[in-house]
Amino acid sequence: MKCAYEMAMEPTMPHRHFNVLIKCVKANGVRLIERTENGRTGREFIHCIAEAVQEKCAVILASTDFFSILSDGSQARKTKSEKELVLIRTERNGIPVYIVASLLKMEKFGGGSADAIVKGINSLFEETAQYELPTEAYRGKLVSCTADGASVNTGKYRGVLTQLKRDRPWLLTIHCANHRIELAVKSSLNIAEFEAVEEFYRTNYQLLKNSGKIKAQVAECARNLGIHYYQLPKIHGTRFVNHRRRGFKNLLETWPAYTLAYENAVADTQGGTANTRAKISGLLKKFKSYSFMCSVDVYLDLLEQLAPTSMVFEADTLMPYEVSSAVTRTILQLREKEDEIGKEGEFLDSYAARYHITEDGVAKGQFVKAGHKKKKKQNREYVTVEFQMNGFDRDQCLEKVRNIKKKVIPVVIATLKDRFASYDDEIFSKMQWIDPAFWTSDKEFGIEDILSLASHFEEPLSLASFDTSRALKEWKSFKIFVRSHYSKLPEAKTLWQSVLCNRRQEFPNLCKLASLIVSISGSNSSIERTFSVVTNILSDKRLSMHHNTINEALVVYGNDSLWSTEER
Repeated sequence: MKCAYEMAMEPTMPHRHFNVLIKCVKANGVRLIERTENGRTGREFIHCIAEAVQEKCAVILASTDFFSILSDGSQARKTKSEKELVLIRTERNGIPVYIVASLLKMEKFGGGSADAIVKGINSLFEETAQYELPTEAYRGKLVSCTADGASVNTGKYRGVLTQLKRDRPWLLTIHCANHRIELAVKSSLNIAEFEAVEEFYRTNYQLLKNSGKIKAQVAECARNLGIHYYQLPKIHGTRFVNHRRRGFKNLLETWPAYTLAYENAVADTQGGTANTRAKISGLLKKFKSYSFMCSVDVYLDLLEQLAPTSMVFEADTLMPYEVSSAVTRTILQLREKEDEIGKEGEFLDSYAARYHITEDGVAKGQFVKAGHKKKKKQNREYVTVEFQMNGFDRDQCLEKVRNIKKKVIPVVIATLKDRFASYDDEIFSKMQWIDPAFWTSDKEFGIEDILSLASHFEEPLSLASFDTSRALKEWKSFKIFVRSHYSKLPEAKTLWQSVLCNRRQEFPNLCKLASLIVSISGSNSSIERTFSVVTNILSDKRLSMHHNTINEALVVYGNDSLWSTEER
């Protein structure tokens, strides 16, 4: 098993090296079947383990009452052929788990159209398929589907989600919350000031990426100043908010090192080409411009307000009813920031206060001492660094920040409201009864919600032998049980993990309804993580790997978290 994982996931090792692993194992005294090993043996081994994993996953799926499907598409790096990754979310031992079902090769189903994707997804559950389910069980157990906002998925008439819902009127078709907030933020921050900030970052990133010499000079200047050197990460990708937040924070924390290094590079007339020196000179002007630094500060301030919600949407355990609450919190925080504009204390928690700027243009700030980044915050030491800015009018620069916030914050709020309007659907609010944070002292609380969910999901619940009247009786007992067994109301995830593991016989119908809710996913973040696994498997030395081998390696590694030590 360990060899199979190494073969599947070690990016530097082609599968033809499997016979070397076998020889090493034999040399250490492990008894193996005597046979001639060759380049195919590794693929055979992975194939055998993948079959065993799929059989175990099929048992999990067959034993569950409800499940959801998550899907997302991508293109192969070498052939540019369409691939569709399918995950299954269900409840197991009280927590949501994801089964990596398959990486579908869409050529087999007729391309990347909506009809082909639906055909590919259905093929996973047909007779003789990996996750074979009776037709009625596949139809009735599926309670939600989550995908990104591409028209092929969300098309009104022929979209993937629309077709899957056609014979399942109860099916929740969910546009991934994580994709929504990324698109909302990207479109609402699309103003000239922020475009200039992003272009500034990209130019710096490309300059350092293409010139090891300049990168080394910046790192050396950071060492000379005694501060930690933060590298600039790539900021493009699906995680718009957090990628940019991390990138610009690193830039701001190394600002004096860039200023010093670029000054030296411009002064060195013998180093680099004229074009490079001209580019560095242009960047240096912005590094020494307090007005431009203020644009970076306000951009980071807004990202900081949006980052917590983005992080919530990236959680594996995200419940659909949590989406609307997270967006509402963000909108309230943005409105508070809007109300603070022009008032005392407006910049207390702003990146605009990162540096103290004197009247003669000297910027002073505290920076993490070199080598202290990985230490706990209370154990870190800091270095005070001063550097010269160009002439500026401080009040005018801060007024610029206020104008940007006045222009952008209302647009961000309106865009978030528009993008997440569908989460105001009553069906999501009816799921809040499972979270003690929403409980009230009203004796009738939760009854209407349970009745509404029982009505909406009538067919899946009927297939699971759910009894509504018994569920209502259990609900009254359940509230008493929670208050008597917990000193204070626990978090929903902690509570239901305990109840679904230990109290199913006591509250059978209530547990079935909770299991249905836990099985519904509001985000495709797990798919994005699994695509990262595919990237690791399909390294530059494996670009000719057959699709079936990629799929099997993904199934082996992607489902590893499902197994306990005994199961493994």
